[in-house]
Formats: sequence, structure tokens, C-alpha cells
Amino acid sequence: RNGNQELKKVNDDYLDQVTLEYIGKLKQFSESIDSKLLVVFLPSKPQFVDSEYFDFNNRIETKLISELSEEGIPAIDLYDDFSTVIIENSLNDIFYDDVHFTQLGSSVASNSIVNYIQSNIEL
Repeated sequence: RNGNQELKKVNDDYLDQVTLEYIGKLKQFSESIDSKLLVVFLPSKPQFVDSEYFDFNNRIETKLISELSEEGIPAIDLYDDFSTVIIENSLNDIFYDDVHFTQLGSSVASNSIVNYIQSNIEL
């Protein structure tokens, strides 16, 4: 079991490094075309039903959002916005499958992103 935890940590660290590397490339590209970059973390259905999966994603996203902030790249996590809507709806009203949104889920995501941009990004 300890070997699996070590392997998971190595994989997590590698994933973080690769993700930040690609986000850095996206930042450079967006600056080269005089555009703004916003990183959006979209939730998936398993995050709401599997606490281990949630903990894994939450740990990675929290770390990445912190590192992105240090790089001056705005990032938002839409988990809380979806949590609010799920209280009044079922997961199947929000997710078509584990990762794809229904019309309601798409509406939640788009409204959250627009609200964030209007409140936090100078256009």
C-alpha cells in the first residue's frame, strides 16, 4: 500500500508539473495575441459521489489555483456553484454522464464564468 501512495505522489507531482507547463504555454500564447487567459476548473459527477475522488481533485485544484495565482493567471473552481444547484436538483439533472453537462449544467457553468469575468477581469 505504501508503494502505491508513493507512486500516486510521483504521478500527482508529474501531473502538476505538466499542467503548469502547458498553462504557461497558453499564457505566452494569449499574451502574444493580446488576449486574456482564465483557467476554469469544471466539476465532474464523481466529485459529488466519491469522497476519495473529491479529495484527490480538490487537493490538485487548490494547489494549481495557488500556483496560477502566483503566476498572475486567474483561475476559478466551479465546484461550489454546482453544489448550490445540486441541492435543488439531482446529479442527473446536471450531468449527462460522469463528465458532460446537461443543458442545466452548461447553463450553470456559463453563468458562473460570465459572472466571474464581469466581476474580476478588466476587459
